[in-house]
Amino acid sequence: MGKLQSKTVVVVDDEPALALTYRLFIQREGHAAFSAESYQDAVNTLSECDAVDLLLTDLALDSKYTGFDVIDAARSRFPELPCVIITGYATDAVIDRATAIGVLVLHKPVPIEYLLETIRKSLDVTATLDRKAS
Repeated sequence: MGKLQSKTVVVVDDEPALALTYRLFIQREGHAAFSAESYQDAVNTLSECDAVDLLLTDLALDSKYTGFDVIDAARSRFPELPCVIITGYATDAVIDRATAIGVLVLHKPVPIEYLLETIRKSLDVTATLDRKAS
């Protein structure tokens, strides 16, 4: 079996230590990872990427924007982009909204192995979609 192609993951979390931690673990898995700490930072990062295979975003970013806003911005550029929300505030309304747009919700604190497994599965779905498109 050949080496899996490296994927690009964008991580958005307003807690710099968490954004960095997630990014480093993703890079350790062999993927390109970029982190952003605000909505505007995320939009800028996404605009600089030629392709993104997965968006991992916190729900609560600042007083004006949420992870849903980041997802909307990302999917305006990458329509089929798989997205995962990580939050400590998963109300039924948040889960319902995420489910309606095909977004997974993980509850903080997320054990790192569970996070990495979720990322692997999400990227595997992306790889399957890529193979079907070609």
